Amino acid sequence: MTCDPGLLQRVPLFSLLDADEREVLASQLEVRHLSAQQPIFRPGDAGGNGYVLIEGKVRVTLIDRVRSLIRLGPLRSSDLAHLDC
Repeated sequence: MTCDPGLLQRVPLFSLLDADEREVLASQLEVRHLSAQQPIFRPGDAGGNGYVLIEGKVRVTLIDRVRSLIRLGPLRSSDLAHLDC
């Protein structure tokens, strides 16, 4: 599903863009609706994607090199995170 430029205005990171800039950015984005507990991505998935949370919250769970569970979050729509798995 394509992205409505109006959605981007609700995200603090993009709120200062003008309407034309939001339109260009929105044309490059895809909207995904996810259910609770549905993974967004898993370690080992191909990289190169960015995700913008419009509504809700996300829990990030990783397993480190010694097989310990690491939980980050919850992340909310106004949070920024860079994950390099």
